[in-house]
Amino acid sequence: MESAPPHPLGRASAASPAPTVAFLFTLRRDRHPLGRAWNSFFRKCPNGTARVHVHTDPNFKPRPAGNRTVGGQGAFTNAVIPTPKIHIARFGYSMVQARMNLMRYAADVSPPADWFLFFSESDAPLRSCPDTMRYLARKRGFSFAYSDLTPTEQQAGPRAWERSFRKACTRCAAANISAASYRHGPGWVGLHRDHALPILLREHEHEPAFAGEYDWKLLGVPDEWYWTTLVEAHGRRADHILTYMEPGSAETGHSKTFHADDLPRLVAKARGTPPFFFARKFPTTPQMDEALARSLLAARFPSRNATRMRHDSA
Repeated sequence: MESAPPHPLGRASAASPAPTVAFLFTLRRDRHPLGRAWNSFFRKCPNGTARVHVHTDPNFKPRPAGNRTVGGQGAFTNAVIPTPKIHIARFGYSMVQARMNLMRYAADVSPPADWFLFFSESDAPLRSCPDTMRYLARKRGFSFAYSDLTPTEQQAGPRAWERSFRKACTRCAAANISAASYRHGPGWVGLHRDHALPILLREHEHEPAFAGEYDWKLLGVPDEWYWTTLVEAHGRRADHILTYMEPGSAETGHSKTFHADDLPRLVAKARGTPPFFFARKFPTTPQMDEALARSLLAARFPSRNATRMRHDSA
């Protein structure tokens, strides 16, 4: 496997006390539509702590420059991973495949990142990179995922649910996935390398269960139970994710879309318990990008300056 190309954000040194994080983006093209906000975030990252990798739609045709791809801006410059690329179809296993390709490529950078965080083009940061890194430094060994109960699980008893699960996923048993180990939750997870690397190694063992035919209306689309189920099988997880979202349309399955006037509320929510550092989903417009960048720069999180201001006003 190829080594990762040089990147403006650099690499973490072995002596660095801060964690190293691979930010993995599934985008349609090599430029993030909310790139100003994200670059504001990445500019404040401690040196060598952030690595950016981008999966683009195979129909996107970048401008070649020798054997390299020219594209992106700031932290996204030359961040597009090489082939294979996957066309991501909604409700399909393709989202899992694209993320696995991203994670596999990112894991080949030596040393492997401490965390692998997944994002799309409608996600954006709410808090600063130093805030994010400080929090992750206190959570070493944990992945960020949570599970909820499907309506069938809620209504059925253990035996009825086990029968329903076996019928819904006929290939799960061969992949060592049972009704008891099944977990359903959002796909916007953060995987610690202690969980990410074993998941990568066992991809072919798990693929038949998630990529094959099963009752997705009962179990959820693959990306909604792949990560949470496998993280649960491999060890510790924090029972929350780092990306905030709210329920949206039950008909489409999309989460709520936030707008500029939601930002003060979202920033306040990000400072709560559990904390959040990102949110989705946002309109991918220049106006929203500008509003996010301004919000990120103006955010007043606990800091030395904030403490001094409190003392001055006391």
